[in-house]
Amino acid sequence: MGAAKTSFMVNKTPPRAHNRDINLKIDDTRIRQVKTQKYLGIMLDSRLLFESHATYINRKARTILMALRTKAVRHWHIDNVKSLLTIYKGAILPILSYASRVWIHRMSYVKINRQFLSTQGVFCRILTRAYQSVSTDAALVLAGLAPIDLELERINCHRELKQGRNAMFQGEVITGNTFLHPAHLDEYLRLKMEDIWQERWDQSEKGRTTYEFIPTVTAACPLLDRPLSTQKTQVVTGHGNFGAHLLRIGKDDTGHCPTCDVLDNPQHRILVCPLFAETRIRIRQTLRTWPPDLKQILTITDNSVFEQLTVTHPD
Repeated sequence: MGAAKTSFMVNKTPPRAHNRDINLKIDDTRIRQVKTQKYLGIMLDSRLLFESHATYINRKARTILMALRTKAVRHWHIDNVKSLLTIYKGAILPILSYASRVWIHRMSYVKINRQFLSTQGVFCRILTRAYQSVSTDAALVLAGLAPIDLELERINCHRELKQGRNAMFQGEVITGNTFLHPAHLDEYLRLKMEDIWQERWDQSEKGRTTYEFIPTVTAACPLLDRPLSTQKTQVVTGHGNFGAHLLRIGKDDTGHCPTCDVLDNPQHRILVCPLFAETRIRIRQTLRTWPPDLKQILTITDNSVFEQLTVTHPD
């Protein structure tokens, strides 16, 4: 055992104690004291707060996400929803959920939870072709992926039950004999996740434009059946070539429509603005109703409609 490669860490020091005078040596060489150590793939800190572990695995997950996405596009020539979801479920989730039984209780802390949600938000924006300015709340709903803290708790619940132990999900004790079949457990956890997620989405102050188009959440990942184009995502999120968005990022002074002198956003262009009268006719013909229910806008498959809605000055 070499002193140069050896270190030590004091775990959970009592409040009134200090460890400044600890002096460990190997062959008269002092061993350095560290605040974090990696053990079996887990970053341990002296107070077992797992903040360093959250930083480590989220950085690792982002690096692998970008590397695999680049590999898929450049070498395998695939860049679609199915391939991205395969990367997410086969690589990203296993990294983020590794040894979650040890630290899952720390997900209730805002600082740690934000790191995981930030990583998931990066993936969801890639998946939905959204601007980086789109909030994580909106990106999750658009992608149809449940918030990562709920997803990790679900994964951990399954692992515990497979090992013959009782599990906790959002404060509820789930035992091995609670459900007759694993499929019943899956459905129950999915419904409970969606209920909690829906409450968060209703109360969120972010992504309110997206909320008007998608007020109800689903963890069924609808993108497999209804892929999003860049233009459709811009309309549903309001992050694109709209006056309201340009005002937010400092590229417009008023954010108003040049014709109507009111806030220029997707809802205005779809429902009122005379500059988009032709597009409005096409929407009416497609949906066969007027005024349209904004929740039905996503069902329009003709992408040229969304291309027209995202231009500055339609012909």
